[in-house]
Amino acid sequence: MAYETKPMSGSVFKNDSGRGKSAWSGTIKMDNNKEYWIDLYENISSKTGNTYFGITIREKGPRQNITTHDEVPVKNISQAVDDEVPF
Repeated sequence: MAYETKPMSGSVFKNDSGRGKSAWSGTIKMDNNKEYWIDLYENISSKTGNTYFGITIREKGPRQNITTHDEVPVKNISQAVDDEVPF
């Protein structure tokens, strides 16, 4: 039997995937059974020097799997080129 997150709970895991990412990430399920992504960022207060976590929560949806601009479909070149380029 697979683990199922109970309402009003969640889990975060240490994120070792690299620079610019949240320190911890995971999911949380609210009491309406909707799931959300949660990211925790380690921060240091500029006033006190204390460490604290900043939190962002965003609704779970389909992931975007586009990894390079070459994979984006373009119907014609004018969609991909900025007409304001001075040369």
